[in-house]
Amino acid sequence: MTDSITVDDAFINELVTFLDSDTLVLSGIERSIESNQVALDSGYSFDVLIASDPRFDSASGSCCSNGNENDAAVKTILREKETKRRRIYRQKLKDERDTLQAQVVGLTLALDKLKQAARDRKVMQEKAEQLMYGDKCYAGKWKTLAVWEWESLCQAQDEQKRLQAAITTHTKLVKDLQKVIYKRITKTDHESPILSQIPTMEPPDGVIYDAYIQELDLNYTQIDAVYRSLDINSMAQDITNLVKMNPADGCMNELLHVNKRVLPFAFLSTCQMFWNLAGLAHRQLDRVSYGDMEEPENTIAFKFRISTMMDTGAIVSMRKRFVARRYFKSDRFVYIWKIFVEGEGVFKGLHSEESGWCRLQPSASQVSTSLEMLVRRSPMYYRRAERKQTAKHFEDILRGSVNEDQQIFMHGLEKLKVDNGGAFCC
Repeated sequence: MTDSITVDDAFINELVTFLDSDTLVLSGIERSIESNQVALDSGYSFDVLIASDPRFDSASGSCCSNGNENDAAVKTILREKETKRRRIYRQKLKDERDTLQAQVVGLTLALDKLKQAARDRKVMQEKAEQLMYGDKCYAGKWKTLAVWEWESLCQAQDEQKRLQAAITTHTKLVKDLQKVIYKRITKTDHESPILSQIPTMEPPDGVIYDAYIQELDLNYTQIDAVYRSLDINSMAQDITNLVKMNPADGCMNELLHVNKRVLPFAFLSTCQMFWNLAGLAHRQLDRVSYGDMEEPENTIAFKFRISTMMDTGAIVSMRKRFVARRYFKSDRFVYIWKIFVEGEGVFKGLHSEESGWCRLQPSASQVSTSLEMLVRRSPMYYRRAERKQTAKHFEDILRGSVNEDQQIFMHGLEKLKVDNGGAFCC
């Protein structure tokens, strides 16, 4: 009984420590203080924290600095920390449940051992009394054994009831804690859109484009390994689309588009046509080009806007950043590109990223060109249930713009059929 009380007291003390700990979700000023502490631990300066705090804006005379560009990193750290907390909550509940189950198994084994020991003592006692008193003591012996057995049974039943009551109480407590944690997690998920309303300062376009160009060079060095991983050489000449879906919400996780065919055009003419179409000259809405990069004659970088009207009459838009670079050798032409799409207005917070590899090689007769193209597109956004329909509209509009670009490309092929000439210009 004393051990049981000690276990209960220890459990209650652990519960009090858990409830008093800082693992519960903070709100208001405490959340802001905690986010600043996380940022300080991550190495951000105090000026950056002041600039990323929404309470210090220019209207109130506060100091704003270029540190706002690190606001996204701070929010990412916050989300990772909250995810870690939730994992700790679930692990603690699981450990508590496993401990209770282990206690049930241990106590059941202990009870079985006690019963077996009682039976062994009874047998030994019968043998001893039979040797000492013979048949004359049978009546008194059986009465004594019956009383002892009855008392042992009552004691075991009382112990069993106490253990069952303790298990029921602990189980109910664990379920109550699960409900509390679930409510807090749900509340946090509903409050998280507030974070997206915090004003942020985007980095300069030059920084973004330079990072993309470095990624293009890296992708070029990996083109052979990427093609081998998908076994493109063994694929038939056709268009293959592989879609990976998220079973939780039915949204697309990743799209792989493989296009393998032989073009009936000369190698140099095909290379020139591909590079001319890479500029997407038909995309002129709010178009801004970037030219401050190495090898500008082999690199294209610009951004533009896509705007369309939905069935409801609302005008929606998204912004695209496009970077491409060509790598030409006498027997091979490689075209690598990178596209980043950012939703605006009702699509704010929805993004999509696309990486592409295209390899052209001349045939042995030099009258045709082998084409091997791989496109990897993946959406990047939080798949909340309330945004599922918005995300679907975003993907539909993005898919429509890609189809439009492909139609322009096909028109370029038709033109090349009519005028199959020209030379490759470096």
